[in-house]
Amino acid sequence: MAARYLLDYIGCYRHEYRRFTSDPPDGPGYPSLEVSPYLAGTLDCLLASDGAVVCLFGPDDIAWPPEAARAVVVRPRSAQGAMTIGGPDLAPEVADGVLPAPAEWGRGVDHDNGIDVRVARFDLALAELLPRLLVSDWRYKHNPQETYFWMPFIARRLRLRSVSGKERYFEYLEILDHVEPAAWDQRGAALRAHVDVRRDFIYAAANPEPAGSLSSAGWPEVRARFGDVLVRVEEAIEGFSELLDEHPDEVEESFHRYLLDHPVLLDPYAEAISKPRFEYPTPQAHTDKTYVEPDILLALPGGRYRLIELERPDHAVLLKAGGARAPTAHAAFQTAEWQHFIAHYPGVLGERFPGLVADRCAYTIVIGRRGDGEGFAAKQDVMARQLAVQEVLTYDDILDRARVMQAKLRELAFGLPSPGS
Repeated sequence: MAARYLLDYIGCYRHEYRRFTSDPPDGPGYPSLEVSPYLAGTLDCLLASDGAVVCLFGPDDIAWPPEAARAVVVRPRSAQGAMTIGGPDLAPEVADGVLPAPAEWGRGVDHDNGIDVRVARFDLALAELLPRLLVSDWRYKHNPQETYFWMPFIARRLRLRSVSGKERYFEYLEILDHVEPAAWDQRGAALRAHVDVRRDFIYAAANPEPAGSLSSAGWPEVRARFGDVLVRVEEAIEGFSELLDEHPDEVEESFHRYLLDHPVLLDPYAEAISKPRFEYPTPQAHTDKTYVEPDILLALPGGRYRLIELERPDHAVLLKAGGARAPTAHAAFQTAEWQHFIAHYPGVLGERFPGLVADRCAYTIVIGRRGDGEGFAAKQDVMARQLAVQEVLTYDDILDRARVMQAKLRELAFGLPSPGS
């Protein structure tokens, strides 16, 4: 039953995700982010007598029957150190992370959609299964009488280490309080997926940093945390608009610092890093530089990146004939140096920025204010193509995008229209 349910649920989740990330009129047009392991395809479900765990291991180190083996997708581990929970008196089976042989097991595979789910049932209560799985004496508050179906406790990017040195890493861990048949009825999969996709996008916006987390997935807690995000967005937009209108001739560093303090203006789902230094491993014949340095690096979910070059808002963007002015051309030369570095020395950046390679990185120039007259946006697009970057934006474009994003975030969490809309 569990394997069948999870196959149906994953199919419904992916269908809702595709709709959610489709452009209007087919969907609301949210960004295509890797917000859930239910998009990854390989999951394990461990059933206890009174609860369940759904998880994505990294790496998979549970002893499964040989016929249950599969190719495991190994994902980069969190940069955080492992947490050690528990003293020297841990039982050996806990400290060593030993699970008993499952009473029964099954597997659901959908080759057409790349889904592989293994399910094992153990003759253990959840309170006995979890310590062995988590190699610790961490106490989960199991309360099936007062919890709803499919509002699990969720941990992301969690590393645990026992006092014996055994370490286990979970890219994703979902703890469920219910194993009764009603909770695994396939008829509820589509409605659950509809709710969970919204929840996962809200979580991604409220937690853009790649650090691990532990949280209840109940809507009250998720929405309360997300309310703080909406307040930050509103304050960031108002402050940035005031800075541009009242101090347009400020030095570039002022705008750089504001965007770093309010990265939600650039992308609500990204971590913003200021001036990461890319150092050449050997002397270069084409330049006298020993390093190149983007103004801002955005690290987005799913191992994607965007590098941003900032120029002053009082710089003119276009010549009257439509070509790029000198400050814009200079910014383009900077981005070309970054592209050359990433294309030729991807290994130099791998430890700090996993997956930062040419086809996982985009480039943006931010410069000036929006020009008058028709066709300015089209000229920006032509200029971006000419300069081999994905975008040439003005500071007004940053504000406009932030306001559109604000409206989408409000609708995502509350189903409310944006003020003034």
